[in-house]
Amino acid sequence: MAAQINQQLGGNQPKLVLHFDCVSRGKTMFRDQEKLRILRRFRQEVGPEAPWAGFLTYGEIGPVGKHNCYHNYSAVVLALS
Repeated sequence: MAAQINQQLGGNQPKLVLHFDCVSRGKTMFRDQEKLRILRRFRQEVGPEAPWAGFLTYGEIGPVGKHNCYHNYSAVVLALS
């Protein structure tokens, strides 16, 4: 995901990053230390200086093909430059 975001930013640093993780990716899927390690690496690759905000959700609704589906192990990230 970091590589895709960096490609879309075209070498620019993000001014703000919004990050929404499904709660299942919290304590259900990862241990605290593992979750923090993944987040630190992700932030370092995308924009270590950018303000980073977000929260845990209880799932996201998004399209798969032509139908909206409920996703409960997803992450949504928006990097603004």
